[in-house]
Amino acid sequence: MAMYLSRLTVRLAGGNSHRRSFCFHPGSSYKAVVFDMYGVLIPPPMPAATEWEGRNGVPPGTIARAIRMGGEGGVWRRFMRGELGAEEFVETFSHECTAVDFSSFLQALTCGPFTRLHPVMEEAIQCIRAQGMKAALLTNNFLLPGGASFLPVNRSHFHVIVESCREGLCKPDPQIFRLCADRLGVAPHEAVFLDDLDVNIDAAVRLGMCGIKVGDPAVSVKKLEQILQFPLSVGETHSIRRNQQVETLTQYLRKAGHLSDTGLGLSSHGSLCVVTIFFIYYYLSLLGKPFIVEQLCEGRIFQDPFLPSVSQEEKTLMYRSILQTLSCIHQLEPNTIAFSDHAEDLMRSIQQYKASKTLAIPAMERLVEWLPLHLPKEHKTTVVHGDFRISNIVFDSTQPKVAAVLGWKQCILGDPFLDVASLCIEYYLSSNSHDLQIFDEHGRVLGLHAVPHWQFYMTLSCFRQAVSTLTGTHSFPVYTNSFSGY
Repeated sequence: MAMYLSRLTVRLAGGNSHRRSFCFHPGSSYKAVVFDMYGVLIPPPMPAATEWEGRNGVPPGTIARAIRMGGEGGVWRRFMRGELGAEEFVETFSHECTAVDFSSFLQALTCGPFTRLHPVMEEAIQCIRAQGMKAALLTNNFLLPGGASFLPVNRSHFHVIVESCREGLCKPDPQIFRLCADRLGVAPHEAVFLDDLDVNIDAAVRLGMCGIKVGDPAVSVKKLEQILQFPLSVGETHSIRRNQQVETLTQYLRKAGHLSDTGLGLSSHGSLCVVTIFFIYYYLSLLGKPFIVEQLCEGRIFQDPFLPSVSQEEKTLMYRSILQTLSCIHQLEPNTIAFSDHAEDLMRSIQQYKASKTLAIPAMERLVEWLPLHLPKEHKTTVVHGDFRISNIVFDSTQPKVAAVLGWKQCILGDPFLDVASLCIEYYLSSNSHDLQIFDEHGRVLGLHAVPHWQFYMTLSCFRQAVSTLTGTHSFPVYTNSFSGY
């Protein structure tokens, strides 16, 4: 199952004085997080070395001493830099270190627990990417027989992967840190680096990076949360095993809670990215409030419509994907569900305003009179999302395309330019408007070339946002739970 992040609550962990961390910049300045592999994403190698020594009758600490005494020109460092292949390394290191065949130690470092990432670290990487930040892997690594490196990670989780055996450089050489930062497109002081060795942390900090010494992965992730100032976990969720049948779980919950089907009457459309809803429970008897069970969708959610952390090329592709998705929504055909139209939606907003106001606001009172008088009488009628904006869009984790659309609770039948206005209003209010270009392109996609009531739709969008603010139902910025998005 995939995952989307729609609830972001800052949780600060308590300090741990025995854990080293060196950070001199505010969290808002960071653009990337760089992870070591051994000792950070997967277990450290030295406990495995100690176990191997005991199992093979080798004096404790033999491997660690051989690595330290060899220095930069030693066999281990040459192996890490890719100067020695696996077979040559095993032969040479076995001769220098112990008479026991050392190939079994390399095998021990590439199986069992070393093939699985720490769950808290894997989830942290997903959360970092979902926030629009970059993630990198920077590791002292080695070549296996055949020339491949040992890399038990999902490469798509990282924007950049830097391996010592591929670059001819090893940590703590400053050049490998600069290389990683350059490939990420960030300055060293814009990156946080996690490693389990003091010597590597010190080298990164001297270059300007923020360093976190990793001991307990969970504690280190809490420290990273404090630095980045957003959570690195999604509470009360976990991945479903591939052999765990979702349909079986769904049927069980329906039976246990007497749950209804969704009742959503939109015909499917092959190009539309909608999060699957397994069921909706409207009553209070089960959990004390209505709830839904829906598919988790992995991806990124942005709060700033200008996407400042995204390159211009990727931004252009993302905007085009937004418009294509919106066009798909407007080509949906409703079937059995009863939609309200935008006239009913307007009157509902006016009633909400009147019910919530504690004193008259002249500008709002004028809009209450003006909007019904200027309601368009003729327009194209389609399914309208009703709250179409950047923060209700989940983008793919690695590609500049829409993965899912959230926030369907205001879905109605009406003029499709209601959604275009909803998308443009964030740019309009920011005093950096590109709305004309956006709705012109959207019109070309749909074949809608004239917008006679554009002023009405922009005004209505402003009015609806003001009403949401007055009634306390607004979600700007959107740090809501997933049910409130429907």
